[in-house]
Amino acid sequence: MSRLLLFLLEKGNIGLIHDEHIMKNVWEIHGLKASGPRLWQVVNDLKNKLDRVGVNNNFIMRLEGRGYLINTTCFELIYIRAAWVMLDRFVLESQNTASFKLVKK
Repeated sequence: MSRLLLFLLEKGNIGLIHDEHIMKNVWEIHGLKASGPRLWQVVNDLKNKLDRVGVNNNFIMRLEGRGYLINTTCFELIYIRAAWVMLDRFVLESQNTASFKLVKK
């Protein structure tokens, strides 16, 4: 669920995030199986957890049969940096690391 939240926060400013794109990048590239019903279930569980800590229920919005939209007024990017991994004598750049602050409305 945390991987899903981070993915939605990172991609939220691009507009519609298609179901297939979410499933591939959150689960499938990590060797996990994904499905539309499972995505819907996990997103709803995430929305319920965020609601319990005061995050606006409209933070994640569903466009039926297409994907999800993120209400970008509900969060603020506060930090982003490239992450580096040291392997023996080699340095590899991994995905950007980002920090977000969810804004209570």
